[in-house]
Amino acid sequence: MEKTYAIEVTNLTHYYGKKNVFTNLNFNVLHGSIFGLLGKNGTGKTTTINILNGFLKPTSGHCKIYGEDSYKLSPKVKADVGFLIEGHVQYGFMDVRQIEKFYSGFYPKWDKEPYYELISKLKITERQK
Repeated sequence: MEKTYAIEVTNLTHYYGKKNVFTNLNFNVLHGSIFGLLGKNGTGKTTTINILNGFLKPTSGHCKIYGEDSYKLSPKVKADVGFLIEGHVQYGFMDVRQIEKFYSGFYPKWDKEPYYELISKLKITERQK
């Protein structure tokens, strides 16, 4: 049976200015698997995730998600991929309703019903920050 990779990272290198974050990072993630990045602070985990998401272009090397360059992902691939990071980004100036609207813009298949169901179970109001 042929292995299908959801993620292919080949010789990925990234610098912030003159500071090297990592050099020649290589790994593959099989389709349907769960994968985690573990390491000390400052070792490039967040940078790698930002490259995988297409938010950041690597200095060199290749990163593919379902065969597409991660920096040029099609809307279809973006809709089918999810990332879970430690903690979450919450903007203190946004209320619960605004947060839902903000994040839904990243996911074309977003279903707001489960979001608001959870908000209701947690007894959080839509205007709460």
